[in-house]
Amino acid sequence: MTSTPPPNPVPSQLAVEQAEAAQTALPPARKTEKKQKKRTPDHGNALPDIIIAPLEGPWPRPYVIEDGLRKVKPYYHTFNTYCKERWRGRTLIDVFSCEFRDRTPEYYRKCMDDGKIAANGKVVGADYVIRNGDL
Repeated sequence: MTSTPPPNPVPSQLAVEQAEAAQTALPPARKTEKKQKKRTPDHGNALPDIIIAPLEGPWPRPYVIEDGLRKVKPYYHTFNTYCKERWRGRTLIDVFSCEFRDRTPEYYRKCMDDGKIAANGKVVGADYVIRNGDL
């Protein structure tokens, strides 16, 4: 009965040399040329045509301690949104009363009259017709 010797767990010297040769035989690294960035025209410090109201008040918001609870003082927040396709051709009061139904149309009309709601950075009335690209 002939038995085969168990496989040698230690790699032979030849296998080690072949592995080292394979690692050192990598092709030389290519020189990479620096790609020049495309220059965009400099418009200076041109301001956008649309004025976006910044957040009012300090950050972080001031708070008070009442009965051991920390509460944030009430503050205004400015929401900005662009015209959605379904809003095109509709009046501002119609969009607000249909899309944002948490308040009455009278509330929104009063806010528009008080100048709290604007379109394209300008105070507009309730009968303003929304167009594509309005903010």
